[in-house]
Amino acid sequence: SRLCKDYIESPQASHKKGGVLGLAFVAIALEGDVRKVLPGIVGPTLELFRDEDARVRYYACEALVNISKVAAEAILQHLNKIFDGVCRIYVDGDPEVRHGAQILDKTMSDLVKQWRHWFSPSDFVPVLAQHAKNPAIRQCVLAWVMLLDDLDVDVAPYLSQFLDGLFGMLSDPLRETRHNANACLTAVLKKVVAGSHDQALAVISDTAGIVVKICFSSDSCQRLSALCWLHQFVLTKAAIVGAGRQCVLTKADLDDKWVEILPDL
Repeated sequence: SRLCKDYIESPQASHKKGGVLGLAFVAIALEGDVRKVLPGIVGPTLELFRDEDARVRYYACEALVNISKVAAEAILQHLNKIFDGVCRIYVDGDPEVRHGAQILDKTMSDLVKQWRHWFSPSDFVPVLAQHAKNPAIRQCVLAWVMLLDDLDVDVAPYLSQFLDGLFGMLSDPLRETRHNANACLTAVLKKVVAGSHDQALAVISDTAGIVVKICFSSDSCQRLSALCWLHQFVLTKAAIVGAGRQCVLTKADLDDKWVEILPDL
């Protein structure tokens, strides 16, 4: 559009700020019809998250908050790209930009709660997992994992993608992060155990290697938590096999690839 060409793509910071504000005003004016032009608004706004001028980044963040509120459920189609953008500026060198990122992050999570039926966990979780190992944005990632749990999203199919990152948070310098990570890991494990036998076995198969690796971590909290998970895996596997056989278990009943590594502990 002319707005993007003359202002958003301008080398002058003042033009960029004016352009992104213009995009926000367009979104507000269109109200319910904004979904028709969202790609042409969201994309250019997110590009300004990379701008070298902190004020431009802040204006872009503020504009996207307003655009998201007007677009409502339609903005969730762009959640993955927006979350990538949030993670980029969540650790920005400018405190105002970081604050703007936090506001945008909360806006998106509130919209997910409000329009949960428009939210696609299968599309979002892989993006979340990509950022789970970044220690600088642990609070942000952890908040989203806890949100998935609050929404009763079945995270079991995606657990292998972000479990390693969750365990890593147990060694975070911030006590709150360690506490929340431990609570999240406990809640997830309970859901796995309480789920169907097929799902529990699938999770064990997919994640046992990750858990065993954490058992050798240099951090004692990670090791303890991983050993608790591994212990529960053994009990769950034994209970499932025992329920199916209705007899005393033998070592052969428990043999599979992940069990073979247990004696090495």
